[in-house]
Amino acid sequence: MDAVTRKESSTPVLDEPAVYRLLVHLITHGPVAVCVRDPDGRYRWVNQAYAALYDRSASDMIGAPMDEFGPRALAGEQQWLDAEMLTRACETTIIRPHRFALRLNSRRTRHVAGYLAAVRARNGRAFVAGFYLDLTEQMRAKRELFQMRERHRAVAERSTIPVLVCDPDGTVSDANPALCELLGRQLHDLRGATAGSLLFNRNNPQCGAWWGDLLGGKIPSHRARVLLDRKTEAPVEVRFTASVSRSPDGQPASVVFAVEAVRQMRWATMAGSTPLLSEVQARVLERVAIGDSNAAIGRALNLSRQSIDYHLAVLRRRLRAPSRTALVSHAYALGLLDAEEWPPTVHAAARPAEPR
Repeated sequence: MDAVTRKESSTPVLDEPAVYRLLVHLITHGPVAVCVRDPDGRYRWVNQAYAALYDRSASDMIGAPMDEFGPRALAGEQQWLDAEMLTRACETTIIRPHRFALRLNSRRTRHVAGYLAAVRARNGRAFVAGFYLDLTEQMRAKRELFQMRERHRAVAERSTIPVLVCDPDGTVSDANPALCELLGRQLHDLRGATAGSLLFNRNNPQCGAWWGDLLGGKIPSHRARVLLDRKTEAPVEVRFTASVSRSPDGQPASVVFAVEAVRQMRWATMAGSTPLLSEVQARVLERVAIGDSNAAIGRALNLSRQSIDYHLAVLRRRLRAPSRTALVSHAYALGLLDAEEWPPTVHAAARPAEPR
């Protein structure tokens, strides 16, 4: 018995007056708009958040009929709902959702959503209480985001530049006809796929840290050159620029890839199904394109003079270049090197794939 008594006495007891005062404080000063109306349609109590919906103060509204505030049509609708709530409240407790648009003037409309509840005082008199949130800014942000996406869609649909649109998690949400034609696939086949499966396949390095930097705003855009697999045709080399489209609150809404098809690489027919260059030859070619001497190349790649002479001879033979200058020129002409990239980098598809 003593053990039971000690257990019961150790149970915390709520300080009901303190809890009541806390609830009153939260309702009075919190962000939720709260009002209480009597059966005659008069405001018996409102907090400042509710009065702010009408650009009034709480003292202006308490005791006044609701038709003094806002459009008369809205007041009539609310009176009808109040009457229905109070009639049914005699039978059971009623809580129902309630949304309305509060038109303050020709340019300002507030969109409000919440709940109505029938409450009964200790003397038995019934009242209607409303609890609302102002959704105006949220709806405006959604509308602006929708309009922005529609503008992007309209531009992309008419553009001859292939465009791919992904969600921030990399899932493809849209693509224009030019991209579908480039890949030889239908839009419904692309939706739900990932950017990684389309742009970063076995021919290309995987999507790296730049994706997080792009979404985080550390970089404005990212450019890369990749070799795309196509459904029915041979792979095609493309250069893409990825940028972020943001919502009005600054959060990433989508990642847009503008894809530019590069001319067909003539070296692909020379290479066949195997890489055109070894990894060492690719690095030697990059150093030659930078302008390094043989001695500098040897120090950078840890190669002997004889090894450098051998690799340069192989490169001149494969690229049919009679001299060092012609070697670099032929590499750019064949598409092994990109004139818009510095420092020069041999295309990934022309060198052995990295082991996984």
